[in-house]
Amino acid sequence: MRTFILLTTLALCWAGFASAQSLEIQAPFDFTSQFQAIEVAPNGVGFAAGTCGSLLKTTDDGESWAPIQAPMADLEYEILGCQPGTNCQTVLMAAPGFIFRSTNGGDSWTSIELDFFSPERFAFMDGGTVLLLNSFSDIWRSTDNGQNWSQVILPAGSSARWFQLDQAIYTSFRVEDTSPAEYALVRSTDQGDSWDTLYTHPSFFSYAVFQDSQNGMLYATDRSTFFTTDGGTSWTLGAENLTFNQPTFYPIGNDVYHAHVFPNRLSITTDAGQTWIDEGQYSSFGRANNVQYRGTDVFIAGDESAVLKSTDLAMSFEVKNEAVRADFTEVVFFDENVGYVLGNQSTIGRTTDGGENWIFAQPDNFTSTFLTGRHMEVLDNGDIIATWGSANASLSTDGGNSWQNLLTDDEVDQVESGLEFFDVLDNGRIIFVMNEQVMYSDNGGQTWNFESFDELPFPIRVVEFLDNDIGFVAGNDNKLYKTSNGGLSWQELTGPYASDNSDTRAFFAFDEMNLLASRGTGASFSSDGGQTWNDISDFPTGYGFSLDANGRLWSTGFASGNNGSLHWSDDMGQTWNDAAYVCHAGRGGSLTPNEEFFYMVGDGGLIARVDTDLAVGTRSPRLRASRLNASPNPTSGFLTLDLSGQDLSELADIQVFDLNGRLLMQRNIQNQPQIDLDLSAFAQGIYLVRVQGNGWLQTGRVIRN
Repeated sequence: MRTFILLTTLALCWAGFASAQSLEIQAPFDFTSQFQAIEVAPNGVGFAAGTCGSLLKTTDDGESWAPIQAPMADLEYEILGCQPGTNCQTVLMAAPGFIFRSTNGGDSWTSIELDFFSPERFAFMDGGTVLLLNSFSDIWRSTDNGQNWSQVILPAGSSARWFQLDQAIYTSFRVEDTSPAEYALVRSTDQGDSWDTLYTHPSFFSYAVFQDSQNGMLYATDRSTFFTTDGGTSWTLGAENLTFNQPTFYPIGNDVYHAHVFPNRLSITTDAGQTWIDEGQYSSFGRANNVQYRGTDVFIAGDESAVLKSTDLAMSFEVKNEAVRADFTEVVFFDENVGYVLGNQSTIGRTTDGGENWIFAQPDNFTSTFLTGRHMEVLDNGDIIATWGSANASLSTDGGNSWQNLLTDDEVDQVESGLEFFDVLDNGRIIFVMNEQVMYSDNGGQTWNFESFDELPFPIRVVEFLDNDIGFVAGNDNKLYKTSNGGLSWQELTGPYASDNSDTRAFFAFDEMNLLASRGTGASFSSDGGQTWNDISDFPTGYGFSLDANGRLWSTGFASGNNGSLHWSDDMGQTWNDAAYVCHAGRGGSLTPNEEFFYMVGDGGLIARVDTDLAVGTRSPRLRASRLNASPNPTSGFLTLDLSGQDLSELADIQVFDLNGRLLMQRNIQNQPQIDLDLSAFAQGIYLVRVQGNGWLQTGRVIRN
């Protein structure tokens, strides 16, 4: 165990990390995070912590939040807790392998390095004892308010979520030598030294929560609930075949329980789980990762840098760090100062000062506020065209101040499907390619011509022209077509991927022969004009490409854990280098006309940019554990690990542990973004999967049912 002080040097750590990535976050804030933990004390002081080293503080009971310096800038903070009675002056946080402690309200921190990687919660006990409860066969205990820690070995690995009731902690252990597997509800009242078995359940259960010493509810993975009135020694079936997805339960009192259901829905029972009422989705920001109940006040740490508060016991929520959180998919620049972003929620953003400030609005030619932006182009005269998948599009002739319909009513009647993807050719032709139809204008959109093509029967996702004649369209079901006469006729090329179920997400033509196609989680390259294709095994994901004058290809993508990544390639996409990493999902990107910056946009209102001269493979070398993407979960046997976005050019190590810490499976992989594991021989229960590669680490729980 190593202890070290992090005081004024922390500012240097943060500055060094930000400088190394050369990445500037412009929206929705000057940071990005998927918040994982939140706590607000009765005096109104509190913290919210999450990924990408983000830490917020409130002093007005969660009404407003401000970033403060985190102990380490590049860690994923998974849990936090304020010591009772200190009004959050003494606060603990944990990231995989680290516990941080502040006694002055977050102004400075001490750090202790311990051997754990899946912290679940802090349990504060009497006499200055604190327990770190994690998903393994041990817990960590401090008897001096978190200054020093010692390991406590459990009789077996914890297989259910931990729950604390006063001085008692609850979890479950698998019962040895039972087939099918049985699981014991256990309780410790002496800080983990000994355990009492209260009840044995005939199958796996993930939750047991209590309102008091007698009344509680149990949730089994067959999506049934049970209730007890005798402290947990006997249980009665409540409800079966619930539609919950990854619920988290909170006892309210008088047989009332709240279930926060993935990603952000609330269900309520008033009879200890026998019947449930779906209260619906309480926000549109993404996933609720952690919930704190404090009387009638409820606080949520969520994805997309969101912090929410309710004052009516979760019946309604307000986002307290409000911002435009549209999911942006397109960014285009007219010149070095003027640029635009396009997203869902009928949102268009505009900058006139080179991206320093952004103004967001909804086009006034549509009444709906729920349209999703598809594509945007800026014409040579500065006019802007934006599509929304509807029969008409938005046109602005005054730099985005006002918008009008692109097509007349008569022209709309000729559109056979929604307007989505288009390109502007060097000669000024504007060409839309739809299902079985091409629409084009040679006079700046004043009049339009319509041509039918039965050979284009698939949903279009990309329209890419090299010049006035040669162009490509790609879309779903592994389809790719080429034109050599400006879109007036089309020929089908070989599909880029091995599977006909693959859909193209991005496409780039270096010239007529060298083509790059991305399906998001993988890519293929053709050097013969699309006749044959080779898979790019180490492709880091890509949702848009931009080529600079030096032949460097830039791309932004979706990384694991709803995060985003930015990459560049000097060899036509055969190999890639990491340029930046952000904790919002990346969906699109573009170079500025002077190629000084590459802009990245994505979910939750993300707008960021990287200095192209400084971005040369700059992700921090310190390992940051991120969530493992494993499906199906629960699984009856076979499990697929999706490692897309990770560096797999060198050997990566996969390990599967049981909750006693025993290594049950290990294998090495290379250049394999998707891996299948066979767990059919494993008993029912929870297993921990750990995947470590060159500079990255992913961990996750997997349920074998």
